[in-house]
Amino acid sequence: MVLRYLGAAALIFGSAAALRWSGATRQAQGARLETIPAFHSGFLNNSRTITVYLPPGYSTGERRYPVLYLVAGPDDFSGGMRYNAEATAQILAGTVEPLILVGIDNPSRSFDELFPSPGRGTAGRGPLYLRMIVDELKPRIDVTYRTLPDPANTGIGGVSAGGQISFYAAITRPNVFGKMFAISAPLAANNSEEVRRVRYLPAKLPVRIYFDRGSEEGNGERNQHDADQAMRNALLSKGWSEGTDFVFVQVPGGIHKTASFAPRVGPILRFLFPAPK
Repeated sequence: MVLRYLGAAALIFGSAAALRWSGATRQAQGARLETIPAFHSGFLNNSRTITVYLPPGYSTGERRYPVLYLVAGPDDFSGGMRYNAEATAQILAGTVEPLILVGIDNPSRSFDELFPSPGRGTAGRGPLYLRMIVDELKPRIDVTYRTLPDPANTGIGGVSAGGQISFYAAITRPNVFGKMFAISAPLAANNSEEVRRVRYLPAKLPVRIYFDRGSEEGNGERNQHDADQAMRNALLSKGWSEGTDFVFVQVPGGIHKTASFAPRVGPILRFLFPAPK
């Protein structure tokens, strides 16, 4: 069964203009944004800005929150993904549990850090990038903010190549990430490396997975659609239950552009972080 996304009309959106991921701290509907400027990684030997979204209610209590790490791919959230606006809207509507979002800037705007191995003109620095998140960034986030640090309450996800590295992170570090999403990830790259990782798993991992693909993502994308089906079949063969702990969504009319990606944020948050009933 392939789930089909029903379009943006039923989604609840906040004001993207009022909730831009910029500035040291902004407030909207009780939520706020903070930045960690020049966060340095010893593994990558570079620095980047980290933006942290704190949900409505964070400032008024002692509650601890799940965390979703957002990998900035070629269409990052500052270009219109509206993760923060959508999170606020869904939390206030009672459809998503309050959570912290951690936006990770990609200072070089390259794919080098987002591919797990060399290929397609990249250096394959993904393993070092993952170590930056797991061993440098996450400890700082967990110390600075009131997080729920266990894997069941920690997610990672991204768009395009950001989704590729998110698959790698969840499959290789399930002791850290128990939830992941990948929007239009290039799964066919490097001979479907992430599909093979799932096939070679000795057993199902305790990871909740969302991934998707637009139906109109270019005439040359047939291999990508084939890789999506291969990933779906690999997950099913390992014991994941479609619709329960993983979904693959085929987006009718979807193309590889931010305008097509952004409306998918609401369904992703509702699947990975549903509000308790």
